[in-house]
Amino acid sequence: MDRFKQCSGKQLPDGFRWQNEPKEWSFQGEQLQVQAPAGADFFVDPLGDAHRDSAPYLYTELTGDFTVVTRADAKMESEFDSACLMLWQDETHWAKVCYEMSYGWPSLVSVVTKGYSDDCNTLMTLAEPPYLRISRYGDTISMHYSLDEKNWYMLRYFRMDLQPTIRVGVVAQSPGGDGCSVWFSGFSVKAEPVTDIRGGV
Repeated sequence: MDRFKQCSGKQLPDGFRWQNEPKEWSFQGEQLQVQAPAGADFFVDPLGDAHRDSAPYLYTELTGDFTVVTRADAKMESEFDSACLMLWQDETHWAKVCYEMSYGWPSLVSVVTKGYSDDCNTLMTLAEPPYLRISRYGDTISMHYSLDEKNWYMLRYFRMDLQPTIRVGVVAQSPGGDGCSVWFSGFSVKAEPVTDIRGGV
């Protein structure tokens, strides 16, 4: 079920709300457009020097197992500008997968935070905006990407002790820049988890 379907203007889908609502955002058809402010980020530095939770995050609450998919795009002008799909339990327990400018290239980056953030660059250079997918199966989480929404490739598979109900949604970031325009096309939610983690489906 596409939760962004038939949204327009400043009308939020049923059950969605903002954390760090940005000044500029709107729906155009099934696409959400967001302007991330300068410095916007979610990150808990492993050195303990920084803890950021300032990025615009549009989320809904999901209970139990699920699979969520969106197509993410960003006008990347500065390092780490990105459009992300994120699950969030609290300030130090969350995970995101991002289409991000990294080392000057559009890349796929995942961050798993359990107290501190574990930051991982997975794949560099994509010719087109990817579909991003997060699936919960009990306390296991899988992250995948696709270019056609048919063939899926694993990015991350991990365990996190989670409450039954958590937040899931999209994030617009510009950690090191002056702001970034991002787009999310569709936001589909299914109650079924992905169980064939490495099967490419």
